[in-house]
Amino acid sequence: IATIAKGFSNSSNTKSFPSVTVDLYGSGAVVLGFIMEEHDDGLVTVFVPSSPVLTIGNVYIVKAEQMSLINAKSQDVADCLSKWGMGSKKLLSKQE
Repeated sequence: IATIAKGFSNSSNTKSFPSVTVDLYGSGAVVLGFIMEEHDDGLVTVFVPSSPVLTIGNVYIVKAEQMSLINAKSQDVADCLSKWGMGSKKLLSKQE
């Protein structure tokens, strides 16, 4: 849990987790998540937190093409999730 919490911080000495949207089922409905690990075969391990409790969620291993990076700080995405998605419009306007 401490590792996860540190990954959501804006601390300059802590590596944060890259923020993404993930189309889990190919339906166009996307979820907010964080890249935990990139695999050599093009797969990516993504943590999708529950809202509003970020320390609970699901881990998915997805193809990289199912994700889009969000050009936002992990802390900003975590704040959005803890507020039941309030602020997602601003976050997604930064999506790559």
